[in-house]
Amino acid sequence: MRTRIAPVVVAATTALLSGLVACGTGGGSGSSVPGDDAALLSLTVSSGKLTPAVSPATLVYTVGPALLPDTVTVTPTAAHEGATIRVDGVVVTSGQTSLPIHLDMGPRVVAIDVTGHSGGRKVYGVAFDRTSAALSALLPSTGSLSPAFESGTFSYTVGPRYFPRTTTLTPTAVDPGATITVNDVATPTGEPSAYISFLPRPEPVTVEVTARDGVTTSTYTVVFDQRRFAYAVNSSSNDVTTFAIDGTTGALSEVGTEVPAGANPASIALDPSGRFAYVANFSSHNVTTFAIDPTTGTLTQVGSDAAAGSNPLSIAVDPSGRFAYVANFGSDNVTAFAIDGTTGALSEVGTEVAAGSGPYTIAVAPSGRAAYLTNFDSHNVTTYAIDATTGALTEVGTEVAAGTNPISITVEPSGQFAYVANYGSNNVTTFAIDGTTGALTEIGAEVAAGFGAHGITVDPSGRFAYVVNIYSKDVTTFARDASTGTLTEVGSPVVAGQSPISITVDPSGRFAYVANLNANSVTTFAIDGSTGVLSAEGTAATGTNPRPIAILP
Repeated sequence: MRTRIAPVVVAATTALLSGLVACGTGGGSGSSVPGDDAALLSLTVSSGKLTPAVSPATLVYTVGPALLPDTVTVTPTAAHEGATIRVDGVVVTSGQTSLPIHLDMGPRVVAIDVTGHSGGRKVYGVAFDRTSAALSALLPSTGSLSPAFESGTFSYTVGPRYFPRTTTLTPTAVDPGATITVNDVATPTGEPSAYISFLPRPEPVTVEVTARDGVTTSTYTVVFDQRRFAYAVNSSSNDVTTFAIDGTTGALSEVGTEVPAGANPASIALDPSGRFAYVANFSSHNVTTFAIDPTTGTLTQVGSDAAAGSNPLSIAVDPSGRFAYVANFGSDNVTAFAIDGTTGALSEVGTEVAAGSGPYTIAVAPSGRAAYLTNFDSHNVTTYAIDATTGALTEVGTEVAAGTNPISITVEPSGQFAYVANYGSNNVTTFAIDGTTGALTEIGAEVAAGFGAHGITVDPSGRFAYVVNIYSKDVTTFARDASTGTLTEVGSPVVAGQSPISITVDPSGRFAYVANLNANSVTTFAIDGSTGVLSAEGTAATGTNPRPIAILP
């Protein structure tokens, strides 16, 4: 907390009290004389602290500025028996408490008139300065304050947990006439602040309250303890590696040890709340559910594995976190699951829905109304409408042709365009998405990528697209036209590790992570915010043969 009391305010209050004392102390009784029978021995207040310390010879006192209640009392004790004491004109027995004194915002002068048994008189004055620069409430839009809010506590944390990219604070002032800023942005009392961004790494959020005197201030700070984690599924060691992400450098550091999954895990998806992770296991034909510890990021299996179709190769969770979809490479179909909002458990919705030949990657549109599936062997893409109530899939139209061996698909953040990486033809197909039906229409010609185009993604800003090329061992960067959806290669491909198989961009848009299948590692790339160009920042070891990387959304 920082509190300042203006010298001008103190001087004005003292002058006011001095004038009051002068008016009430005739015959020289306004001075303290040893043995004066009109003196106070002690004076206490029910709230706050008297300044200066009480002395029979000191006539003028202040209390505050402070967080004072609506009413206070004073307890005066005379130095000599037989003295009469009046507090604001009302007689108070020496050593007893006065009637409640009402305080408005600002200074309130209370006169304590003491008349001795011989007729001497002194008037003491106490100015209760209820000028308040305090908050009565402070509410974050995500999480809760620790410790619980109290006006006299000025430092808080929220978390640890994963937070969305932005949040707000709603501060409420004790005095409606006070002004508030949150990170130097004016915020009306009782209303949410402007959005606070946590990326790349949150600094303490400063809430400053200025009293109506324009000088007295209090400063509250809130630290959002943000934890960010990434997960790699390792197809040959049958486990999942957990990484903590350094918010400044993007570097990965392993958390704990690998957690067992099913046989040959091939894909991982996280629910939007960051509470659960789902791993599709290719050879055990099922899905493992994990709970995510919000503090450490560690995974703990929840319940038993849920049966899928044959050789599940890809899994996606819809934006609402209510449904999950698995592409089954061996049985040429898709399994739909409902997600229990409390436990994260999966329960199958209906029966498997037919796909093309060799379904490889499934993606859900940002709207949650459609899902898209690449069919590796039939060289096309299937579109499904998602029932908003049940999560069931219904095919929309017929499959749409892509390039040779379409292997992965991504939908850019606005939901207007989809991009498919074609493994066999080493290129990318661009599709426009019908806003009503979700149907795909190819636009333009395929855009060349590297040799063995495999994983594809679009950064959160929607300005750049990236393709990892498993055989040329590099990453191709594209600038994306937001209006037309067209891709234009930027610079030269950037070297990755051995057999790069997937790429994931951090929600901040500052870092990209490439899983290197045969190097048993993940490469961290920094993203140039202007050009989208990648620069390698380091690698982190994984289990054996990592495939996709998932980062809390």
